Amino acid sequence: MNQQTIRSVAAESPPCLEIVWRSGKRTRVDVSEFLDSPGYESLKEPDFFATVAVEEWGHGVEWDAGLYRLGSPSGARRSVIAANKERP
Repeated sequence: MNQQTIRSVAAESPPCLEIVWRSGKRTRVDVSEFLDSPGYESLKEPDFFATVAVEEWGHGVEWDAGLYRLGSPSGARRSVIAANKERP
């Protein structure tokens, strides 16, 4: 199985991210469902949201050096992969 990994990520404005996959495909991902989750309230702040980075192995995204993470094995990763499969 060829698992997609993330090459880069850029914050648009909370709650949207633009993911660039290793294949070169681009996906816009709305992470609004996570902004009200306990402990993730800081992601609502545009300056903090803009600090998003690809996590070490490319299987998710993170803020504040991993303190806030969306990616494997959480549901966020499934959401990102599902969004990637929906676009040609």
